[in-house]
Amino acid sequence: MTDDDWLSAGYKKYSPSRYELSDYTLQKRFDDERGKRYFITVACYDRRKYPPPHNVGVGYMPTAQFVLGDNLPFFNVEMNGIESWGGGIEGIEAWFERLWVLFGRPYYEKWEEA
Repeated sequence: MTDDDWLSAGYKKYSPSRYELSDYTLQKRFDDERGKRYFITVACYDRRKYPPPHNVGVGYMPTAQFVLGDNLPFFNVEMNGIESWGGGIEGIEAWFERLWVLFGRPYYEKWEEA
């Protein structure tokens, strides 16, 4: 998995990072006809700058936040181990979609009702 794979899948790159220890982030917003569902933000750790054996490329850690509503808890869900899993970006997005359904389909923001 490379930055180009994420960019081809519709993610935008942000630098400096939105996460304290990562080098940069990638982010994509997921919408439907009712509104903004959620964002997947990927913290990117450029390990190429470290000496061997730790210089093994870029590490990616996707995260999504699900806000359940006013005066209710919110959940930050991080996904780790994606390099060895082999499910690809489509698989990552499918897992976050299943979580959105599990949490009751909470919208980040709904569009104006017509």
